[in-house]
Amino acid sequence: MTEAELLPVLKTALTEHFAAPVALARIHVRPGTYASSYQLQEVDVELADGSWLPLVVKSLGRQSMLP
Repeated sequence: MTEAELLPVLKTALTEHFAAPVALARIHVRPGTYASSYQLQEVDVELADGSWLPLVVKSLGRQSMLP
């Protein structure tokens, strides 16, 4: 997933997780170090308060399957 695709998904998921609105300052996406049958991406999320959340995103779509 691209950063543009991840932004709304992360904002919704983090708002639900923290049970409060979450403001994202920026995110950095890179290919994951490890993988299974599907692509993994490492995502560093900077919140508006300056804190960072290191996350891993696994894409489960057919197009994300590794050969």
